[in-house]
Amino acid sequence: MERDNSHYHCTSEWHFAQLSGKGAYHASLLYTFSLRLSKNSRTFFCSVPRLADYFGVDERTIRKAIKQLVKLHFWEVLGGQHGGEHYATRYRPLMHREWIERYGTANCVHRLDMPWKDEELDPLGREMYALSGGRFTPYVNFVKGIRNTGHSDAAILEYFAQFVVTQRPNGRRFAKGFAGDFIKYLRNQKVCPSNGGQRMPLAGATVVPS
Repeated sequence: MERDNSHYHCTSEWHFAQLSGKGAYHASLLYTFSLRLSKNSRTFFCSVPRLADYFGVDERTIRKAIKQLVKLHFWEVLGGQHGGEHYATRYRPLMHREWIERYGTANCVHRLDMPWKDEELDPLGREMYALSGGRFTPYVNFVKGIRNTGHSDAAILEYFAQFVVTQRPNGRRFAKGFAGDFIKYLRNQKVCPSNGGQRMPLAGATVVPS
């Protein structure tokens, strides 16, 4: 994945997903385990043999996982101490936000800009984007155009949700012409002027008087 082409913000999980080789899978397990155990003290220590026994793997796998965490700087080495039967190294696990404060975002994945990032945040556009599952980009001029049909925002969203169900995505996007087809569909729906542009009841629907 390109680092500027994600639908989500960067997290520690993304960094661990980039790992490979022996210990890669257990690196993320050790990380969450260490965060849980060091919640109050911010210090995690446990011997390699005990960790290997706990996770049911060989000691080499644990050592490789630890090496991956230290190399990524999600575990800071604090030093060693004798505890119980085995020598244990102490670590400080860093939350992703702490990691960014120290190392920056150069090695992070970056979320795609939303189509309205540099424009006024229109609630209708955001709702339509969500209803389409991110497959349709409702730019400002399009939103203005559908509002000119006389329908209220609530009615537009209800009609849009119905229209989306009938469409078939072409890859990650709806087929070309989706926007124009929806505007035609919307214009064919009757508007009730006395109800502030609210959608007309569906055929066969029972209307309960207020």
